[in-house]
Amino acid sequence: MLVISPSRHVLLFRFFHKDGALAGRNYWATPGGGLEDGETFQAAAIRELREETGIQVNTLQYLATHGAPEHPGDLERFDCIVLNSVAGPANDWRFTRHGKVENYTVPLANARETNDGAVAREWAVHGYGIAMKSLWDIGADLRAGRLEILLPEWRSVEAPVHALYQRNRYMAPRVRALLDFLVERFAEESSQLDDYLS
Repeated sequence: MLVISPSRHVLLFRFFHKDGALAGRNYWATPGGGLEDGETFQAAAIRELREETGIQVNTLQYLATHGAPEHPGDLERFDCIVLNSVAGPANDWRFTRHGKVENYTVPLANARETNDGAVAREWAVHGYGIAMKSLWDIGADLRAGRLEILLPEWRSVEAPVHALYQRNRYMAPRVRALLDFLVERFAEESSQLDDYLS
């Protein structure tokens, strides 16, 4: 992999051998490595660059390279990130627009899978592919420009947030305080995310 800066400099590493048959010798090389199972060349380049240099290529760069889908059916041309749970992989993505429903099933053979929503978010931020994530989970990334909403005219199935607690005649003050905090916090976050839904 060649990393060339805007000023036309090439990123090289200098390797020194301290022991063995090559002890005392050194050489210059570009960052690189191998493909992991199911990984595309682009995803491998992004991962290797991050692992070896700390340079992070984000989703916006991924989109600059691959373009953006215009229709749910276009997702077949993209690397996708799938969240797994005890119910199985969440690879059936459903979209609606003006009463029309489109489904896309992410092929698991080509997907990057995790059972951790935070990992799925990180992979999306680092440009490993497209993920179906809740606005609540990626709001800060949207505001910071690390992620962007794709297919903005399409909506995915809404998933409500519930607070579960035992109801009885007397509610503990800490439970009431938590519920009040959650209502206020979600209202604040909703107002900040409104711009991304229009």
